[in-house]
Amino acid sequence: MLKNDRQHRHLVLTDEEKIILEEALEILEVFYEITLRISVESVGTASLIIPSILLLKSVLKTDLQDGNFKGCFKKNLILYVDFYDEKYSLSDNRHLILSTFLNPKYKKFSKALKTAQVNFLNISRELIRIKLPELKDSLSLKVSEIRSSLKNTAEKKKVQLSDSSDDESDKDEIGD
Repeated sequence: MLKNDRQHRHLVLTDEEKIILEEALEILEVFYEITLRISVESVGTASLIIPSILLLKSVLKTDLQDGNFKGCFKKNLILYVDFYDEKYSLSDNRHLILSTFLNPKYKKFSKALKTAQVNFLNISRELIRIKLPELKDSLSLKVSEIRSSLKNTAEKKKVQLSDSSDDESDKDEIGD
């Protein structure tokens, strides 16, 4: 329609511009999927941070077959991903590593390079060994607190039941 209109012909995309847009959309689709996954996920999103960074790094690797625009676009985006990863030590954050490991979907760190994958798994196992005694102590305290609370509640209910039963039987005796 615009091709035939002389006044707006300059607004028509060339074939090269269409290819550039398709390449940009292909790359940006990954960012959209990550954003969507984080916004929809019902579990804690901390476990999604490292897998998202690993996915971005793998998708943004330049290939020989990438065109000029696509290659440059990927290089620029990977600079930003690396910058934020290094600035906030995201891939080194032990809590994020453990959080990722504890999420069954990502616990194998499959998007990581083999050496990084082994490192992530070792850090996770080490943290679990360190935190396990604390967790056991915390759980045993909570279990004993729950038992105590249940016992107190049960005793109160027994008292209330016996009191109300006694009141009812007293009323019955008084009324007779």
